[in-house]
Amino acid sequence: MKEKVLLVTVALLVGSLVGCAAPTAAPTAPTAATAAPSADLEPILWRFGSNYSSAGVKSEAYRRFADIVEVTSDGRLKIEMYWDASLGFKNSEALVAFQSGLVEITEVIGGSNTGSEPFDALICMPFLFPDALVYNAWRANTAYPKYNEILEKRGWNAKVMGDKHNPPILFFSKEPLTKTEDFKGLSVRTWGGPVSDSLAVVGCQPFVISTAEIFEALHRGMIDASITTYVSATETHFWEVLNYVNMMPIAQGQDAIAVRLDAYNKLPADLREVADQAFLDLEAHNCRTWVYQAEMLQMLLDGGMEVVYPDAEVAISMRATLVENQFYKKFADAAGPEGVELMKALGAY
Repeated sequence: MKEKVLLVTVALLVGSLVGCAAPTAAPTAPTAATAAPSADLEPILWRFGSNYSSAGVKSEAYRRFADIVEVTSDGRLKIEMYWDASLGFKNSEALVAFQSGLVEITEVIGGSNTGSEPFDALICMPFLFPDALVYNAWRANTAYPKYNEILEKRGWNAKVMGDKHNPPILFFSKEPLTKTEDFKGLSVRTWGGPVSDSLAVVGCQPFVISTAEIFEALHRGMIDASITTYVSATETHFWEVLNYVNMMPIAQGQDAIAVRLDAYNKLPADLREVADQAFLDLEAHNCRTWVYQAEMLQMLLDGGMEVVYPDAEVAISMRATLVENQFYKKFADAAGPEGVELMKALGAY
């Protein structure tokens, strides 16, 4: 079992760290107390509005980012953190928050802004790539540069600065899912949006259930599986109601960190460089925190769950079904010519 867990952990780490930024020369353990603003300059204040809580892996990385910015700018640029959506907007309203000038930094969750910017959905199309290696490379080198062009062209006043390299979204189930037919009629928890729509097309029965209600739905037998990340799986104690971790990613976590474009452009050149380097360090630090994902997987295994690997043709079959049913085409058409070009290049239009 230990050898098996080790192999799984290594595979996850390798697959998910591709495309991570190299560590920068920023301080490794900065503290805000060491920075002192120049006497003749008022510091520039940026609000970082996060939908995540003030405790956990993400908050640790964000605090580090804020400290690095203050230290390396000699106190001329400061980041004020606002947790738990306390600035009054949800992930799905991130682009609107930039446009209205409500915030200078926040998370942009691929797919959550689809209602306001259709191109957003293309960043997290399910079953589009066979693994994290390919997906991360495409996102970093193709999807986000094109997304930034769209954000500027359509007046969203936003710019993606870095990828958070979130863990993959996986199936967690009562029965092993190894064949295409195992997914037919499978009652599975989802959260709506493109991922939920795709599950219906490939033959599953998706049910939109909030994270807080997943355990009860599984316990009562309302659903037989759930799609989520290791974070929710461990917090929900999946090992008490489910048996298998199925290593076929639906999509990779697609959070990005973005800034308000006009605020970024107004920075003096040296402070823009400070911000750029701090974002690179944040991206690299997020990569390093993947060790926590390995620990979460180990928690699931220690609880009695088992890892299974679906046959290779399963993911290929699901992608083919989505292409045949013009699933990707629908979202590409809604995104405009740029979206059509993106999906055509992948043979998914």
